[in-house]
Amino acid sequence: MAIKDQCEQCKKYNSTCIENIEFNGQSCDHYIKRINLEKKTNQVIHDNANFNQQEKASCPQIDYPNPNDNIHGWLGFLLFSIGLGGLVSALYPILTYNIEEYGSHFLALADVFLGIMLLALAIYTIYAFLQRKPNAVYLAKVYIAAVFISNVITLFSGEFEESGMGSMPRLIRSLIWSIVWFLYLTTSKQVNNIIPKTYRKIYSRDYYITAAFVIVPLFMLGIGIADIQSQYDKKEAQFISSVDLAYNEYTDGRIVFTKPDGFICEKQEIDEPKITLFDLELSDCAWVRICSDYDSDITTDNFNSYWENWKDSELEKYSYKEILNEKRFVNDNPYFIKTIQYETETPIQWHYVLLFNERTEKVCVVSYYQIGDGYNYLDTLLKSIRF
Repeated sequence: MAIKDQCEQCKKYNSTCIENIEFNGQSCDHYIKRINLEKKTNQVIHDNANFNQQEKASCPQIDYPNPNDNIHGWLGFLLFSIGLGGLVSALYPILTYNIEEYGSHFLALADVFLGIMLLALAIYTIYAFLQRKPNAVYLAKVYIAAVFISNVITLFSGEFEESGMGSMPRLIRSLIWSIVWFLYLTTSKQVNNIIPKTYRKIYSRDYYITAAFVIVPLFMLGIGIADIQSQYDKKEAQFISSVDLAYNEYTDGRIVFTKPDGFICEKQEIDEPKITLFDLELSDCAWVRICSDYDSDITTDNFNSYWENWKDSELEKYSYKEILNEKRFVNDNPYFIKTIQYETETPIQWHYVLLFNERTEKVCVVSYYQIGDGYNYLDTLLKSIRF
């Protein structure tokens, strides 16, 4: 564009221009500034438009819940089950509260607190679904996971009832249903319609709730175990201070037994687990190990579990035959005994005994190896044991 034309065009936008222009082939300063400003303005507008388009492209599309979709069918049944389960979980440990079954108020309160927490979570979960909250699915999964883990712990601990809510069949059914419901929440189209996946969100308070379900029961469990151990230590100290040991009698604070004449007895303290071992030996004829603990599970399965753990690894390479396997009584105390004979050059008989006292919930373990055809002192030893 000619300089004269530029000047006339510029004066249309700036009527106050009083510049005396010399048409020497160079544009005036006002024209140059105006043109540069227009370029910068257009560039800013263009950049902002590109940024907005990129931001829209990078942000995922959020599907919001449809208020016309009603909760029904399996999802409605799940929420009903969560509400009913939470209510039962809160009431059952309160209505069946029995300190003797737990041994410590803290252990009993652990079940009570867990039940109350499950009820609170159940109510919160139902509310979140009814109000279409973004964290509803997460809360339901936390509830199911808490129920699943608590049932697994109960199942593996063996502390379940013979019948009713705490029985093994009921626990197994609960585990199966927990898996089914968790998969349902993950894959269900109805759940996705009620709470779309892109709409879901986990709040910081939800993580606090999850942490509480881990920390509170473990804290109460730890205090309860420490309380029980403290009670045991007091009982053992009182037992030792009150008992008068006769000739050849020994005690670990839980049991008292008499060492048969001719035997040598050595005592050793084990820290992990905290237990006292008594090793009795009669030259090359017999070797006996005695210890005690607390156990009220007077069943064949429990006895077999003990027996498997007490097998001698050095004798496992030898075949053996079973001579005796039955339940008996001595001094009105029940005991299981199993006797096997190893096929060695010199016959070795292993007598394994689990002696229970129901009143004190104590158990005495006697592992008796008899070498050759010498005299068997096992009956004499068992009759001398008192709790």
